[in-house]
Amino acid sequence: MGVKSTIRFLYTAVLLSLSVVLYTQSVGYVMPKNYNRIEIPFSYQNEFIVMDIVLNGALPMKFIYDTGAETTILTNPRIAELLDLRYTRKFEVMGSDLQSTLTAYLIKGVSIIFEFGFAPTQDVLVFDKDYFNLEEFIGKNVQGIIGNDVFRNYIVTIDYRQEKLVLNRKGTYTPPKSYTSHRIQVEKNKPYIRGKLSVGPRESRDVRLLMDTGASLSLLLDADKEKNLDLPDKVLKGRIGYGISGEIEGYIGRINEFGFGKYQFPNLITNFRVYDTDSLVVKNVDVNNLDTKDGIIGNEILSNFRCVFDFPGKRLYVRPYVKNYYKKIKFDRSGMTLIMVGEDFESIMINNVFENSPAEDAGLQKGDILRTINGFPVSLMTYGSVVNKFKRKGNKSYKVRVNRQGEIIIAEIQLRDLI
Repeated sequence: MGVKSTIRFLYTAVLLSLSVVLYTQSVGYVMPKNYNRIEIPFSYQNEFIVMDIVLNGALPMKFIYDTGAETTILTNPRIAELLDLRYTRKFEVMGSDLQSTLTAYLIKGVSIIFEFGFAPTQDVLVFDKDYFNLEEFIGKNVQGIIGNDVFRNYIVTIDYRQEKLVLNRKGTYTPPKSYTSHRIQVEKNKPYIRGKLSVGPRESRDVRLLMDTGASLSLLLDADKEKNLDLPDKVLKGRIGYGISGEIEGYIGRINEFGFGKYQFPNLITNFRVYDTDSLVVKNVDVNNLDTKDGIIGNEILSNFRCVFDFPGKRLYVRPYVKNYYKKIKFDRSGMTLIMVGEDFESIMINNVFENSPAEDAGLQKGDILRTINGFPVSLMTYGSVVNKFKRKGNKSYKVRVNRQGEIIIAEIQLRDLI
């Protein structure tokens, strides 16, 4: 069954950007000799870029490509044990909740083979256990993350429609005239761009945002008290995502507008992560070591464009796939989030139900397994079709059958706008 990661009531993104004070000296990707341009296919699943790789010439695996991760990550430590990979360094990593610390290890000299080309001596980060559970959001076994340290020396085109990366050597790429050019900053292998946003109709502020292909959301803003960023008048409070330390709590609402260059996204669904910098000081977290960003641009926005990242030249070139690109982002109207479960990820389970939502009104609960929607078996649906059903506009309602610990429950969900 084809999948998309979750119904996006709160755009339940897996936030994979790491606050790791670590700079590796990996060689990165090596393009075959006599080539200036290489295409590497990927599968765009559930708003994640999933790539087939072979680790150390032995194990075929699936990794996601994450421009928001400075370092490549092996998410399952058992694979490191299976390949007898040697840990060379142990250190602490700050969790994505900016509160917890996790144990991680560095492995040096790992080879990563792509369909074309390879990274021969890559530094890889491994945690003491799998904190990511990516399979729940993608529906396939995904064992790691390709960090931007791998492709940092190339001009990288991400073609979401044709599902391919195109790599060009430095000095061999000329952007077409139909593309717009934007200055970016590249720090610790990660790309940042300047933009403008207004939460309300009368205010506007400049923001510095991480362009993160490892985040399946539109926009996430850090709203700590030092940034003095007000929330929209109407917001929902709850779980806005998942990171390497578990669930991330925050708010979601619509801002008046966000844009970079000439591209504008009005009435944009936005996640807000709120934390208190005073509490970070109490926990001995050096605030100066945090990413100096205002938030994250995720694939909900980036996938509207063919994106060309010139990492050596610190430029971004983009062209929208369609003229009305800003109308594509939709919002869930059911009030529940879903994950894939089962040995082959063949089932869809309710992972969260929000207060005062249609799902709660219908009596649905966390842990319920969806069986039918309006009498049609969920097992015959793609996950994307389930997502789209619960995003539909108008006076829509669905009768669902769920399995609750062996008991069959029938409920009716009446969709409505939540923000």
